[in-house]
Amino acid sequence: MTIEMTPNQENPWGPLAASAVASMSPQELMRWGQEVDPFGHRVHMFMAMAWAMSLPIEMVPGLKDITLGCLAGWVILRMMFGGVSHIWHCLYKSPLLWILLALPCWSLITCIWSDQPIWGLEEVGAMRGLVAVFVVYPVLHHITPLIISFLGGVLIVNAVQILQVADLIPTKKHSYRFAAGGSPNPLGLLLSGGVVIATTFALTSKHKSGALIWSFVTAITFSGIVLVQNRGGILAASIACIVVTIVGLAIRHTTWARVPLVVLSGASSLVLLIGIDATFFESRGIAAWTHQFEQTMHEVQSDDVPAYKSSIGIRKTMWAASMQLWESHPIVGLGAGGMGMHLEVWPDLTHFNEIDKHGKPIPRDFHPHSTWCWILASTGLIGGLLLFAMLVLTSIAYAQRLAAQPIMLASIGLLTAWCIANTFDSLLLTGQTAAMLGLILCGAFSEPSTRSDLGIRQQPPC
Repeated sequence: MTIEMTPNQENPWGPLAASAVASMSPQELMRWGQEVDPFGHRVHMFMAMAWAMSLPIEMVPGLKDITLGCLAGWVILRMMFGGVSHIWHCLYKSPLLWILLALPCWSLITCIWSDQPIWGLEEVGAMRGLVAVFVVYPVLHHITPLIISFLGGVLIVNAVQILQVADLIPTKKHSYRFAAGGSPNPLGLLLSGGVVIATTFALTSKHKSGALIWSFVTAITFSGIVLVQNRGGILAASIACIVVTIVGLAIRHTTWARVPLVVLSGASSLVLLIGIDATFFESRGIAAWTHQFEQTMHEVQSDDVPAYKSSIGIRKTMWAASMQLWESHPIVGLGAGGMGMHLEVWPDLTHFNEIDKHGKPIPRDFHPHSTWCWILASTGLIGGLLLFAMLVLTSIAYAQRLAAQPIMLASIGLLTAWCIANTFDSLLLTGQTAAMLGLILCGAFSEPSTRSDLGIRQQPPC
């Protein structure tokens, strides 16, 4: 297909006929936008990479929102003055886009009947990172740099964790939890994403040396989850890496011979890191893991631990409460923000209430420590189906792109880790991890990057 673009005085690149737009694939439109506005594309790519890198870096407040805001501003400028508004033509026809937008919109509507609509607005606002799909779309034929940038952000967090273990930077709360100034539960998921990406690169590397290097990176990022002491993140990373390995072997993006190499080199790297911790850091990292392991065993084996003193018991209680609340409003839910008023008076949860000067409990925005429980109890079956449909369509899109884009293995692993970690925490209500979902969804709209001629011929401006 060859498309002639006739220049005019207002647009030196030339307009693109509506008939031509209708016949072009998403990849062709992305490449067209890159050709007609090369400077805008390069800036757009840089901003998108900065946004992806900012996602794990919670120690800098608002960084992800600043980078996302800059991206949105640049998109507006490119659409108004860059002459590339046609790039989004295929995106508008995607059912996944409209389901993605429908989820926060429906959650916003449920605030109407919520007992605490202000809390509901805060919960819906946490989903703002999902709009990243729209603002990043023009550069999604270069999805690999975005994923590498996210991994770069994870490694920055790991570096801060090492400084905390070395006692050069203070921890935020507990001296045994090295969360790099962030919240442990969201950070566990973000770091598990780094583990998945590094594992994917190790398994698909063409050279053994590359596999060894990426295995070492995997060990570093996995150690970061251990230092955070987030059990959900550890479980998510472990299962996601197994899924990536199985899928990689099934589609022959990796080989059976590569798997033992990656496993052995990764395990050896962990042993090396443990030795470094014992030699130079007084085993502070090992002590963090030991503390988490002993706490878990105590909660699992002891029957006399009250639910409110056990993180496992709290979750079980909240999950059971959420299902009972959902049964009372099965279709439309309690409304976003409405769960807090019910959970704060639930048996075994009242111990968390703070008392005001009049002796009355201060309302708290409780969440059930599970996105799946929250979505059903707060937004009902409608919200649950929207989230389910979004994840299913994303998985289908990955399957369609997997043969041509090995990087989709990382996207599959990221989606798996996100789903598992959200079983144990309401991470859709956290800006960092909701934005991570936005990055994961970008993979469903990505196109193979190619330097071959797509048949777009640009005549020189008059």
